[in-house]
Amino acid sequence: MQVLFYIKLSAVINENESFVVPHFLPYFGHLFQYMRDPLKFLLSCRQRYGSTFTLKVMGQRTTFVMDPRNWNAIIKNSNLSFPGTELATRAFGITPDALGHDEIDVQMRKDYPKGLQNDSLKELIAHFVQNIREEMIKDKQELKNTIKTCGLLDLCHLMIFVPSIRTIYGEIDVHSYEKSFEKFNSNIQLLFINVPSFIKSTFFQKTLNARDYLIQQLSNIEHVQNQSRMTKMRTDLMKMYPQYFSSSDIGGNHLAFLWASVGNTIPAAFWTLFHILRDCRALEQLQEEVRENLPVLKLDENIEFDENSWTVEKLAKCVLLESAVNETLRMYGAPMMLRTCSSNTQIQTYDGKTLSIRKNDRISLFPAASHYDERLFHEPFIYKFDRFLNNTIINNLELDRQKVPIAYMPFGTGKTMCPGKYFAKNEIKICLALIFQQIEYKFIDETTPKTRADRVGFGVAPPSKDVQIQYWYQ
Repeated sequence: MQVLFYIKLSAVINENESFVVPHFLPYFGHLFQYMRDPLKFLLSCRQRYGSTFTLKVMGQRTTFVMDPRNWNAIIKNSNLSFPGTELATRAFGITPDALGHDEIDVQMRKDYPKGLQNDSLKELIAHFVQNIREEMIKDKQELKNTIKTCGLLDLCHLMIFVPSIRTIYGEIDVHSYEKSFEKFNSNIQLLFINVPSFIKSTFFQKTLNARDYLIQQLSNIEHVQNQSRMTKMRTDLMKMYPQYFSSSDIGGNHLAFLWASVGNTIPAAFWTLFHILRDCRALEQLQEEVRENLPVLKLDENIEFDENSWTVEKLAKCVLLESAVNETLRMYGAPMMLRTCSSNTQIQTYDGKTLSIRKNDRISLFPAASHYDERLFHEPFIYKFDRFLNNTIINNLELDRQKVPIAYMPFGTGKTMCPGKYFAKNEIKICLALIFQQIEYKFIDETTPKTRADRVGFGVAPPSKDVQIQYWYQ
């Protein structure tokens, strides 16, 4: 009887469909196994069932494709689309009516380069450096040549949260957002789950209240001084379509952009610092690189700030710093790449086989599967700050002597690639460089924290607990 039950659970329609991993909970399926530790669970499934398998979560079938040699075929398939409307509604409270309009989506994609790259990127970096300098001056004045004890994650929050938001949204009262953002960010992964609304309102009420407060605040940021070009363009575009965008929808869109920024850059800065500050060789080489390429930023409010002192070009010369950030994103920044199938679809795999996906099923690419594949990255569970020096490794990845065009994917790809990745990486590099340049430190806690397992797949996973340090200004 038990054998027959197992066969029923794992049955597939035809030999081209992936193996359905057995589960014993109706409706919930693999939810609790997955949420407990997504990375561990998915890698164990790959080891046991092969590189393609199907899970069921909350009644939804999702096929995981773990071999990067098949990712191009999936990304380019017109029957597979990103379920952005569904996810944005769940996590950021945006109504479905405000999403999925081709003319608006096309315009937003055109605006991203205008607001986040080239001259706009230079402006963003100049403003961010100015804002982070101001926060460090305040912190230094408060310390008054004393030693401060805090968490390393808290230090990264201090260096990034306020400067980043003011750079993007202008002169708003950022500190009034902090507690609500922490409540929202700490459990955002729960909002992405497809559960009935009464369950969310019962168990996730604090997270939802924090989200609603942030949406309300961000819906009223029009005409704020020193607002970024990107924010102005996005706000103006949404205001042009009042039939689609309510005030709450505008706030929800801004919240999504805000979370994608600080929600990922802060833990990325933490993990990079954690590894570098404990490696004398790495720290010495990075400090030397910063000295050679970036001028000392004087933390004195009486000294006039030169907004052109730190530029995109100077930061680009810090190739070891770039490599260190890329290594952090390899180990901790693997967002789940979801696609929904609009009709029964067959995908030709790299080895000549056919993979069948049913209509309304999901298909997921899981970059961590390749990021932790020792065939692609030697000693993948060891942090190597110079692994990506000059990015040569990214262009020379092979499996079984076959070149793999997409195997390193910390920012997504195609239409769903993070449009702010250049600014985000430069934010992290600026934060790190200033700490190397201005701050002395001592670790109080020598233990290595684990990542928050439940946040794997939702951007950069933060540590399960902070690491206590002491720091003081040079």
